[in-house]
Amino acid sequence: MLPGVLLVMVQTYIQLRFKFRNISDLQFKDSPEVEELRHEIHVWKRAAASLSAYSKDEELVRQTLMKKVNRLKRSLKKRMTAVIEPAPNYQQTLANLQAKVMGFY
Repeated sequence: MLPGVLLVMVQTYIQLRFKFRNISDLQFKDSPEVEELRHEIHVWKRAAASLSAYSKDEELVRQTLMKKVNRLKRSLKKRMTAVIEPAPNYQQTLANLQAKVMGFY
């Protein structure tokens, strides 16, 4: 049983090393705000698609939802083209957070 467990451990280690060989692939490409906007656009699109076209009221609601989706898309485009400021120094951020935590105690 021990040789089987060792073989599985070695095989798993090799697979994980191969899959995650480049650590930059694990990092997020976009800011959390952009990801949140994309998710919100997806949710509103699904809501608009779930409405049937049996009445004028439902069509009006669908058009309203699609207008909201278009507004969100424009907002997303603006955020994507905006210049992103570099993150402040890590040490400075850490000191600020520690000061805030000490202020609560």
